[in-house]
Amino acid sequence: MRLGDLGSESLNDRTQTVNTAITLAPGECRGQLTGNFGDSILGSLVVATITDDEGDAVLPNAAAVMPAMVSKTSQGGAVPVLMVCHQGQGGPITIPVGSVFHYRLIAP
Repeated sequence: MRLGDLGSESLNDRTQTVNTAITLAPGECRGQLTGNFGDSILGSLVVATITDDEGDAVLPNAAAVMPAMVSKTSQGGAVPVLMVCHQGQGGPITIPVGSVFHYRLIAP
């Protein structure tokens, strides 16, 4: 079963390029903001993957991109956050500049 099978509408496939390297210590999560899409996406689920600029893997086995729910912001509107976490042991993981988040908003 896929999320689309639940009857929700997909709000397009989108991309966001990493402009500043993201370094994660074990147990740490960090988010990257996208643009303000306005209230029409409130409650949407953000699901994503991340690759290099050629579509190859960036994350090791100890890291994952986490789904997130879009909430209203205190500044107004709604901004999807692309969240990546390092759940493993060992040293830090760095997601290099130029990596690409591929994400989709699934309407509530």
